[in-house]
Amino acid sequence: MSFTVVCFTLLWGAVFGYLALRTFDSLLGIGFCLQALLRWRWKRLAGKVVTGVKPGSNLDLLVKLSLCALFFASLIHLGDDFARSKLWVRYAGRGGLLFLLSAAGLILAWLPATRRRLVHYWKMSHQFDYAERRRRTQLLR
Repeated sequence: MSFTVVCFTLLWGAVFGYLALRTFDSLLGIGFCLQALLRWRWKRLAGKVVTGVKPGSNLDLLVKLSLCALFFASLIHLGDDFARSKLWVRYAGRGGLLFLLSAAGLILAWLPATRRRLVHYWKMSHQFDYAERRRRTQLLR
């Protein structure tokens, strides 16, 4: 393997790891929002007094996360097409091992940030008045 192929494989592996991680946490966030919306609807149909997160803030977060997931997944697809068609990269042998090691290293390095992001999504979709307080705080800045 030449030096440029090794560099490209490591770079594309790192970029792929980041995009895959962001796609995964966006999909989990979408699941959190859908679960909160379904829970809100179920309580409303059951005739209970509905308190908690407003469905509008959940819908806003759901749209934002859907667009992020679509964007990151499309970047993965475009990058893979470019690597296969233009550079004739095959994910086998030493190149595949370097690709996987680079992606796994970046994913492991970004796991704490991903965990914080998922906790934020959970609070935005499930914790009473968290989204409104956050919006007011950001308006004050």
